[in-house]
Amino acid sequence: MTIEIARLEEFLDELASHVTTNGIVTFSAEYETQKWDVKRSKGGLTFGTSKKQDMKFRGIFANTLVGSGRLGLVLRTFTDKFDELSGLPIKEIRGYLVALDGQHVRWEKLAPDEIAEASGRDEAGKIIPAEKAVVYC
Repeated sequence: MTIEIARLEEFLDELASHVTTNGIVTFSAEYETQKWDVKRSKGGLTFGTSKKQDMKFRGIFANTLVGSGRLGLVLRTFTDKFDELSGLPIKEIRGYLVALDGQHVRWEKLAPDEIAEASGRDEAGKIIPAEKAVVYC
């Protein structure tokens, strides 16, 4: 099965629009989780640490989506602002649901409260302490 590459690129552009310096992309399908660094430089945005890894990321992401039909994705970006109370750099967290509708890639953003709720629990569903210096977007 092939997917509509233009829509996949639109989604990756959506992610890129929120990365000012660097970040981490984590995506999960039914039994697989992948974590990738994201970095903005003068040459643009790179998933992974090199252009070669960027191409690998795009292939793995597309293949995982095709194999599972849907996945969840979290984008954690780092800002140049600092939290006044903790002194830590402020991080922004965004969540997405990505799915295939035939060959078409569809996605939706999760609401900030949904992301905060999901981030506030461990894998067993137990509530964990809130992270400091985090903005759920």
